[in-house]
Amino acid sequence: MNERNIVGQEVPNVRLGYIENGNVRSISTSEFFSGGKTVAVGVTGAFMPVCTAQHIPEFVKSTYKLKMAGYAKLACIVPNDPFVVHAWSEQIDPDGNLVFLSDGNLELAHQFGVTVKLPSLFVGERPERYMFVSDKGIIRRFHSEPDILTLSCTRAVDALKAA
Repeated sequence: MNERNIVGQEVPNVRLGYIENGNVRSISTSEFFSGGKTVAVGVTGAFMPVCTAQHIPEFVKSTYKLKMAGYAKLACIVPNDPFVVHAWSEQIDPDGNLVFLSDGNLELAHQFGVTVKLPSLFVGERPERYMFVSDKGIIRRFHSEPDILTLSCTRAVDALKAA
C-alpha cells in the first residue's frame, strides 16, 4: 500500500471528461468533489482485466453499503477517452451506480504522481490503481496499489473501512 503525502490537501483542480447526450462534456474536480464525502477509484484502464473482472464490479455491488456508510458520490476515474469510458461504464455498471470520468490526458494522475509506463502491455503511460476519499474537496485518505495486477488497498471494502 502506498499512501501519498497529500492527505489534508485539496483535490488537484483539473478537468475530467464524460459523455452527456452523445457529446463530450467536462467538469472541474473542484466542482465535482466540492460536495459531501466522495470515494473515487482510479483504474489503469477501461476493459483492463483486473478493473473489469474484480475492481469495479465490487464497487458496483457495494453501492448500497457505500452510500449507507456516508458516501454521497462514488466515482471511477479512467485514463481512456470519454467515448471508451462511456462504453465501458454502460457494460460494467448499466444501472449507473458510479460516476465514470475520463482522465484521458492523465492530468489528475500526474498531479497525484501515480503514473507508470507499461510498454510491455502496449498501453503506454497509465495511472497506478488508486483510491481516495475526499470530503468537501479535501483529501482524507489516499492509497495506490504497488502494481497494476494487485488489488489490496483500493477495494470497496477498503472504502468502507475509510468511511
